[in-house]
Order: sequence, then structure tokens, then C-alpha cells
Amino acid sequence: MGAATIIVLVVVKECINERFKSKMFMPIPTELLVVVGMTGISYASNLEKMFHVPVVGEIPTGFPKPTAPEMSLFPDMIGETIAIAIVAWVLNIGIAEILAKKHDQEIDADQELVALGSAHVFGSFFSCFPGCNALARSLVQENMGGVTQLAGLFSCTIVLVVMLWLGPLLYALPNSVLAAIILVCLKGMYLQYYDLKLLWSVSKLDWLVWLVTWLAVCLTDVDIGLGIGVTFNLLTLIARTQL
Repeated sequence: MGAATIIVLVVVKECINERFKSKMFMPIPTELLVVVGMTGISYASNLEKMFHVPVVGEIPTGFPKPTAPEMSLFPDMIGETIAIAIVAWVLNIGIAEILAKKHDQEIDADQELVALGSAHVFGSFFSCFPGCNALARSLVQENMGGVTQLAGLFSCTIVLVVMLWLGPLLYALPNSVLAAIILVCLKGMYLQYYDLKLLWSVSKLDWLVWLVTWLAVCLTDVDIGLGIGVTFNLLTLIARTQL
């Protein structure tokens, strides 16, 4: 089902939406149609029990009751908290810069910091996990034509509806379908590897920083990889000033 999802997404996006976008009122919401269609097929064919296909499973409905954060746990979490905050901030600004550059927009880092901090303070009373921009989800939304704050409003509304009422209907959605959607939407990020040749001709040190950071993230984890990348970048800056 994952392979079928990729084929459908690529054909519709590249052969229909891209080719006829000037004549269409809005692009075909392929991701939404694929999710609905594949969920129906999975449910009708009973793929989970017949072929042991991993599915999303039960999605809890409703909101948790608001409670004050447990401050007694803070001393034990201070190290992880700082690491999560740094990674969330870097990812938030990094993805925002990528999309802003694509649409000729500008990012106010201070405003982003206030928005991210406010969301975390409010979410802490509802047992929310730390959040920031997600590359895959941001690209999915951008590929579907969401380029303003209204896209975020509609996304939140859909999530709210799913949380309150529609969650059980997505029980049979295969995990491979979600993975395929993310894979197709990351196409633009994959193509950035072609920029390495240009980066090598512009600055070999910057090319080396990119390579070291990428390898560190792949071989360790995001927070450790970013720390290694930042440290290596500082070392290259020191080397440049001494040469």
C-alpha cells in the first residue's frame, strides 16, 4: 500500500496539479483523498488481521483535564529540558527559514521565540509534549498549498475534530500510507543534495560543516548531532581567524 500511495501521489502531483495548476481553482488534495481511500480499503479488506499490516490503531478522543505542571520534577529534567529547547528552537527557525526563502518571506526570530514559548507555557497545563515545526508535516502542508496562517487554523480545526469525534474512524489507516506521504513530501529536501556541488565551489569549509553535521545527526541523534555540528562550526571559525 505504501508503494501504491507513492505512485498515486507522484502522478497526481507531477502530472496533474503541477501541469494544470494555472487552470485549477485549487490543487487536488491528494494526501487527504489517499488517507480516506486507503483507510476504507484497509477496513474493508481487514488487512490488519488477514495480513498483519501495521495500522494506526486506536486514537484516544477528548481533552485531558488541565493540571498544573509538576514542578518537583524540574531539577531532574533540567538537562534534558535545555537540550530539547535548543533543538526545538533550531528546528523551528531552520524550517521557517527554508519555507520563507521559498516564498520570498522574512522571519522575525523574536516573534517566533515568543510564539513558541507561549505555546509551551499554555500546553504545559494539558500534559502536552514539547513541540516545534516538524519538517515532514510542514512540507506536507506547504505542498498542499498552505502558505498563510489560515492553513494552520484549518489544520488545528481538523486535529480538533479528529481528537473529539473522528479518531476511531482512522483506526484502520496503514502506517505505510503515512510513511509514503511523508516520503513524497520530502522530495524537495532530497533534491538539496545537488546543492553540495555548488557549496563545495563556494566554501569547502562550509561544505565540511554540512557533511559533519549530517553524519553526526544520522549516526547519533538530533540533539547530539546539532551539538557536534555547532562545535565543529566554531572550530572552523577559529581556524579561519588564525589563517
